[in-house]
Amino acid sequence: MSDQPNQIPSSFLYLGILIISGIAGILVLVTDFGGVYNNYGGYYVWEFIGILNFPYNLIIIAIAGFFFYNLVISLMALKDSDNPVPSNLFTIGFFLNIAALSLVILGAIALGIVGGLEADDWWFDAGFYGGIIGGIINLILYFLLISNREVSISF
Repeated sequence: MSDQPNQIPSSFLYLGILIISGIAGILVLVTDFGGVYNNYGGYYVWEFIGILNFPYNLIIIAIAGFFFYNLVISLMALKDSDNPVPSNLFTIGFFLNIAALSLVILGAIALGIVGGLEADDWWFDAGFYGGIIGGIINLILYFLLISNREVSISF
């Protein structure tokens, strides 16, 4: 028997990052993050938080950009599999994924607080779920790449 533990090929991990980052980036960019519902004296108001709302669209564009950066890094790794991704680009992608996940969590907390205090009803939408699930899966894939010792994080 071999002394080496079974390792997942890095091309599969980069392919996973490519697919997950693409889906998460598109979901965050195209669909709504969440929404609130209010009833003011017979007037029913639905507000959706997404790319068309000014203060929030900058954060949503940043989150989608972070996911698309990870997509480009994985494309670079898959295109030229003989040369590994430069350590600094991998490190930036790793930390941008953490930043995207953190921004999605902070946005969810803010929506929960505002929705809980002011609105009759509030909900998360596909943009939130794409961001949170995509961020968590990408983080797992990055940790698997690091554990394979294919790449390293450099500060």
